[in-house]
Amino acid sequence: MKENNIQAEYVKRMRRKILIKQNRNKNIIKYPDLVNRNFNDIKERFSILFTDVTYLIWNGKKHYQSTIIDGIY
Repeated sequence: MKENNIQAEYVKRMRRKILIKQNRNKNIIKYPDLVNRNFNDIKERFSILFTDVTYLIWNGKKHYQSTIIDGIY
C-alpha cells in the first residue's frame, strides 16, 4: 500500500476529522476571565448573565428560544 500510495477509506476519514479538529482549535477566540469564579463577591444584579439558545420544532416549523438567566441569585 505504501508503494502505490493507497490508503483505506477509514484512515482518510480519520485524518480529515483530526485536521478539522486542529483547525477548529486554532480559530477559538480566548476572552479574559473577568469574573475569576468569585460569584459571591459580585453584588450588582445583571452583571453576570448565563444564556442558551435552542430550537424547537412546533407545527412543522422551526422556532428558536433564547433563555437568559441572571447569575446573581
